[in-house]
Amino acid sequence: MSLHEHEFETDREFEGELHEMHELEGEQFLGGLFKKIGSFVKSKAPMLKSLAAKVAPMVGSAVLGPVGGQLGNMVGGMLGGAGEGELEGELENELEGEGEAHEGEQELVHELESPVHEHEAHAELLGEIAAQAETEAEAEAMAGALTAIYLTRSDRRALRRILPWMVRGTALLTRILRRRRPTRVLARTVPLIVRTTVRTVARKAAQGRPVTKRTVARVMAKNTRRVLGNPRVVATALKKNVKAARTSGRAARIRAVRG
Repeated sequence: MSLHEHEFETDREFEGELHEMHELEGEQFLGGLFKKIGSFVKSKAPMLKSLAAKVAPMVGSAVLGPVGGQLGNMVGGMLGGAGEGELEGELENELEGEGEAHEGEQELVHELESPVHEHEAHAELLGEIAAQAETEAEAEAMAGALTAIYLTRSDRRALRRILPWMVRGTALLTRILRRRRPTRVLARTVPLIVRTTVRTVARKAAQGRPVTKRTVARVMAKNTRRVLGNPRVVATALKKNVKAARTSGRAARIRAVRG
């Protein structure tokens, strides 16, 4: 077996373990799975920063406007190793030039350490379903649904005009991460990226600051880079997704039994 075939088989086995986790019980199982998540992410660390640098501007560009075939060309170009020059432009310069990195890192730490509320656990479950979905249509439907979950009633009123743009960016991000076996599991980090984006944008709106399509593009692109480009954050996000999705899925089954 070649090195590439071995890595493919390892990735598939890892995905399978995550897929089967709902059938197993106990913190001991979770502890063992969390160790495997750590090892998996460590093995992908060299790839993560490169992936983040490529994907972040694409997500921002999706929010700003490209749809349909243009999105497909963007994804195909990235996966094929071509078109990287298209990622270099005004938006990418903004990602590098803004001095908000520390604030963003602190927000990520806060999100990862904060308890998961019921609606957030449901969003994590949708992220898991998106990662495992058999079709892009199903995966992107889950991505759109989890985006809406994070909006409060007041957020929906304030941000109703930008929600379609955010869903567009989330759909492209989910599509990119699902396209290749080594990155498919990373679709489970989408809830964290969306959650931090929603809260940043909602905070700006609550402060009376203008929230435009470019605002959403910049914030979502930055959060995509901050999450995917940091192996420690990726590992923690995956662990949080596994635990929250497991809890939400179990609660849903109990409600179904009780009728």
